[in-house]
Amino acid sequence: MNSPLKLDIEKGNWLKNNGIECKDISNYGGYNSYEYTSKQGKQTFFTLSVILYNDKELPGIVLSGLSIRSVVTYFNYSNKLLVTDIETNDKQIYFINIDTESNIEDAIYTKFEINNNNKLAKDEIHAILQNIDDNKGLDLVILRNQKEDITKKLLGTNDIIFDLSYKPQGSDGRSQDTYRSGSTNIKVNSASKSISQYHKVKHDLLSDGTNFNLRGVRLKNGSSMRISGGFPNDKINNFFVYYGKGDGSYDTLLLITLTISTQGADPHSIPDIYLIVKSKGGEKWDLYKIEQFDEDGNQDFQEVLKKASSSESIDLSSLKGKVKKISPEKSIKEISISELTLDLSKPDGQQYPQESTQKLAVEKSDVTIEKSTGFWKFEHTMTPNKQSFKVKNVTHGITQLTGISPPDQLLSISAYYHGDTSSDFGKLLLVEVVASKTSTEYKYYQRATKDTKDWTSLPRDGVETDGETDQKLSEGELKKELDRLKEIHIPSGKSALRITTDTTLGTSAAGFGAWEGYSIVRGSGRSLIMKLIRIFTTLL
Repeated sequence: MNSPLKLDIEKGNWLKNNGIECKDISNYGGYNSYEYTSKQGKQTFFTLSVILYNDKELPGIVLSGLSIRSVVTYFNYSNKLLVTDIETNDKQIYFINIDTESNIEDAIYTKFEINNNNKLAKDEIHAILQNIDDNKGLDLVILRNQKEDITKKLLGTNDIIFDLSYKPQGSDGRSQDTYRSGSTNIKVNSASKSISQYHKVKHDLLSDGTNFNLRGVRLKNGSSMRISGGFPNDKINNFFVYYGKGDGSYDTLLLITLTISTQGADPHSIPDIYLIVKSKGGEKWDLYKIEQFDEDGNQDFQEVLKKASSSESIDLSSLKGKVKKISPEKSIKEISISELTLDLSKPDGQQYPQESTQKLAVEKSDVTIEKSTGFWKFEHTMTPNKQSFKVKNVTHGITQLTGISPPDQLLSISAYYHGDTSSDFGKLLLVEVVASKTSTEYKYYQRATKDTKDWTSLPRDGVETDGETDQKLSEGELKKELDRLKEIHIPSGKSALRITTDTTLGTSAAGFGAWEGYSIVRGSGRSLIMKLIRIFTTLL
C-alpha cells in the first residue's frame, strides 16, 4: 500500500489532494455532498494520514491507518460539515457532527460503525442531516423517537442512551425501575447511602460486560441533555446521577458522574471520572475530567453539590481554589487541543502524561541493519489511534533538548539509543521527527559533540539542511549515522585501555598513564607487567 495521503475537503483546495479524485455528487435536497476516491479507480484502496479543511486539521475525525475505498462528506447550505462517511472493505464509519455552532475545525464528531451490508440508505442519511440541522447537532433521543430503525442501525450493543425519567422502585409511587436502551436492559438503583442528604442514583446495565459508550441522556421531561463539546468517547463503566437534598421524588437533577473504564489503561495511571454539570447561564451542560476521589465526607464535593443546587447554574471553574481533591481542569474540548511535553526518557510501554486527556505511548523496537547491532528505537505516538498531535518541547527527563522544534501535526517522534534502555541520556544518538504536511516529512537531529545538550539538524550528504529535508533515511544512511554517532558519544578501540599498577612496581608501566578506559589492577610482579608491555607493544 502507498504512503498515507492528506485530504483537504475544502472545495477550493481540491487540487492539493494528490492521488485523490474529488467529485461533487450533491443529490440531497438542501445539502451538498462530495465524494473522494483514489485516482486509480473506486476499487483501489488508499490510506489517509489526516483530513483537513482549508489546511486545518479536523481533530475530531480519527482515521487510525484505515484502508479506505471512499470518503463522502455532507454539508448544509451554511457550509457546516454535518456527516463524514468513510467506506472500508467491510464497514461504513460515520463521523456525525453533534455541535454545529462550532467552526468546522473545532467541531466534535461522534463516531459510529456499521457493517457494509447494513449501511445507511439515502433517505436515512437525509433524515440524519435534517436532525442535525434542526437541533444544531445530532440528537439521538429525538432521532430515536422519530426514526427508531435508524438509531438501531447506528447504535451498537454497548452504545447506551440513559433515560432519567425512570426512578428507583417505590419513589413517588412509581414501580417501574427498569428500561431498555437498544438491546440492553438498565435498572435504576438508589445508592445505599446519601451524601449529606443529597440523593445518589445508579443506572446499572443488566448485561455481560460493564463497559459502555455514552451516546445520550434523556431528561425527565423527554428532552435531550446537550453537552458543550459532546459526550466523551471513552469507555465508561459507571453512571451515577445526583439529586437535591431530601428530593425523594428525584426531580431536581444536580449533576452526573461517569467512571472511566481502566481496561487496557496504563496500570500506573490515576483513575479519572467525568463530571457533568449545568452550564452557567445556559441550557447546555458542561463536561469536566477530574481525578477520581472518595466522596464520603469529602467537603469539597459537598461544596460542588451545594453550588449545583443553588438558584444560579454552577460555574465549576470558579471552585478551583476550593475543590482541592477533585479540582477540575479545563473542559474536555479545551484539554483535547493542549500541547504536550514529549519526554524521550520514558520506557517501553509507558503512556503519559497522566494529567492530560491526550496521551503519548512509547514502543521499543530493535534496529537491525546489516551488521549493526545494539541500537534500539523508542517511538512516541499518540494513543490509541496514532492520530496527529503537537508538542511544546522535547525533553529527556528534566533536561530540555534545545534545538529540536517539532512542527504541528506530528505523527511520531523517535529516539535512537545504543542499548535497550531509554534512561541513559549519554546513549541517546539520534532523534527522528515525522510530521504530516502536504506529505509525510522526516527530520533528524543529532548531538554533534559529546556531552552537549544542544541539538542540530542532521547534515544530509554532508550538507546542513536546517531540518528541512523531508526524506526518510534509508537503511544504509541510518546505519552510517548511528555508527558515526556511536563513535562520537560512546568511543571504543585501542584508546579505551588504561593500566594502573601498584607503586611497588616502579615506573615500568608509567608510559600507560595516559590511556583512558578500562582499568586493570594487579599486585606486585614485574614479570607480569613486562609480559603485558610486550603484548601491548606488539599490538601497537
